[in-house]
Amino acid sequence: MPPPKKTNNITYKLKESPPAEEVSVDDIMRNFDNIICEDINGEHSQNGDFLSTPITFSIDADYYLAQVKEYELNNTTKQLIMINDYYQLGNATKLKKTDIIERIVCFESDSENADIVGRRQTLWFYLHELKNDPFTKKYVLSV
Repeated sequence: MPPPKKTNNITYKLKESPPAEEVSVDDIMRNFDNIICEDINGEHSQNGDFLSTPITFSIDADYYLAQVKEYELNNTTKQLIMINDYYQLGNATKLKKTDIIERIVCFESDSENADIVGRRQTLWFYLHELKNDPFTKKYVLSV
């Protein structure tokens, strides 16, 4: 008797599970808006949890994610350490890139830091302009 003919059919079964508690997108976004930032100095409690008096921020979740992605895609770790040092957020040389980004975004999202953030962004813009100018680029050493 010849072997059975092979076919490329896929079979699957769907099993409906009991309905779970419904969670709305608004609930998820509200929870996300309550993200707790790590203490600026990177201090943790003994068990690794966040400090008992965490620094919190309430910004739009889309804005937060956009800032994180912008820093992640457009900056090197060296550039992020420079920003961290400008804000005087503590030593960042042993931190991962994502941790430095989180530290910077948390600092920049605090409305009390708006002046220094604006000044840093202005100065970085000027450095970028100097670096792109054919004459002045030879005088700009970093960035």
